[in-house]
Amino acid sequence: MAFIAPSALVYGSARVYGSARVYDSALVYGSARVCGSARVYDSAQVYGSARVYDSAQVCGSAQVYGSARVYGSARVDGRARVSGNDLLTGFDGPYAWTAFLEAPEDSEDPSTFYPVLRYGCERHPLKEWTKALTEHLCIKHHEPETYPHIRRVVKTAQAYFKALK
Repeated sequence: MAFIAPSALVYGSARVYGSARVYDSALVYGSARVCGSARVYDSAQVYGSARVYDSAQVCGSAQVYGSARVYGSARVDGRARVSGNDLLTGFDGPYAWTAFLEAPEDSEDPSTFYPVLRYGCERHPLKEWTKALTEHLCIKHHEPETYPHIRRVVKTAQAYFKALK
């Protein structure tokens, strides 16, 4: 059964169902849907006709809106702004990954949003995912076998966001 914490707010024609959870100061409104085992928490917002499902998570001060779909094992966090088709997610190697746009601290102007890539527990602006960073992370996590997986995901995300421009 779905759970909506007293501190969270779901209103309008928005629905939360399945085993989905909405808690902390999260907001779900408009005609948005949160279902499956998805989680929306912290001060995140899901609105418009957006959908969050499967085991996806939306947290931090992220906003998911418009016709966006966040699904699978995607984790959208920080100051992420996901609308329409500007989310890419999947598995490569042993980890799930998610690429999305993030708003800078001082702007909500969409022209200032920049791509972010999360691979496993690591999250960095896409432009920082260099070969050197990848090598460093493989050493840090004692997983040199993930190098080709990370590089493939980085190239995929770069091509995707280049095509969105």
